Amino acid sequence: MTVVKCIVYRHRDALPLSEEDTQRVTMIMDMILSFISRNRLEDIVERLTFFDDNGYRNLRSFIRYLEQLNEKNDFSKRTAVHFNLRHFSLINREIGRSSGDVVIRNYFDLLEKTIGDKGLICRVGGDNFVAIFKDDILEAVLDILNGVPIVYDVNNTKRIMVSASTGVFRIPDGFIYERPDDIMDRIVSSSRAAKNGGKESIVFFDDDMIVDKEKTMQVQQLFPQAMQKGEFKVFYQPKIDIDTGEIVGAEALCRWFRDGKVIPPIDFIPILEQTTDICRLDFYMLNHVCRDIRQWLDEGRKVVRISVNLSRKHMMDIDLLERIIGIVDMNRVPHQYIEIELTETTTDVEFRDLKRVVSGLQQAYVPR
Repeated sequence: MTVVKCIVYRHRDALPLSEEDTQRVTMIMDMILSFISRNRLEDIVERLTFFDDNGYRNLRSFIRYLEQLNEKNDFSKRTAVHFNLRHFSLINREIGRSSGDVVIRNYFDLLEKTIGDKGLICRVGGDNFVAIFKDDILEAVLDILNGVPIVYDVNNTKRIMVSASTGVFRIPDGFIYERPDDIMDRIVSSSRAAKNGGKESIVFFDDDMIVDKEKTMQVQQLFPQAMQKGEFKVFYQPKIDIDTGEIVGAEALCRWFRDGKVIPPIDFIPILEQTTDICRLDFYMLNHVCRDIRQWLDEGRKVVRISVNLSRKHMMDIDLLERIIGIVDMNRVPHQYIEIELTETTTDVEFRDLKRVVSGLQQAYVPR
């Protein structure tokens, strides 16, 4: 809060102000106060609207900048990026959240200094950022996004390597801008490909990504209804002892039947992996496998151990162990007939979380 004082000084020998002079002085003071208040109010509105609580420029700031470029027809020879800091949950766990905040700020400041007056960088939430800048600094920006050591202590002795999964859209000549999504859709789609691809941390946009986005939205919209209708079916791939030819186990596979057609797993599993929808499907599969095993046992059939795959997304669930055991026990399935396979396709799953679940499952294994 700021207090503004206006003080009028008069010579000690000056005649008293007339009523008209007093009105003039009052008017001048009111004008000064109004000018100061308006400017301060504009500063406050600017900060509340275009900056987040941590002082980073936000998405509104980025969109305003795009509109300004469009008004000047100045998109030529510019590049837009969307990036997410890689494995940042591990960094927070390793050095602490407060130090993690320092890492984000220092990484952001390095990029902002590199971009300078040739563009803009903004935070859109968490460890996700967008930027747009002139092409001549693209290589310098990508060098930072590929990975650089960042200092995070006051003595400049502690450093940690920081890199980002980045989507890049090099704006072509003649690009027609109608709305912010014309750029946002492209950089977010390519950033998602970089994050989920597992190999390339920087992915340049191509037109096929828009088709992939539409396909992703369709699968995500159909999934709840497909679950409710039981369109996902369990198929069992046998494991054969090559010496005896005997079936010694099986792996549960998911197939999606819709409108008389089979949707291949490659067309929906990676999409569900982008959200926690894959966890819902995994539990659905585990429950159906347990129901089948219970039915086979009740019918007196020979039963072998069935392997059920669970996504690495489950590692975020601290109650995972209890959920697995709960489903198995609810269906009255002896534990020796269920094998849980936890798939870990990237390095962002901390080893101790995996160890905790595996150890818990081993302790819960009680043959009946």
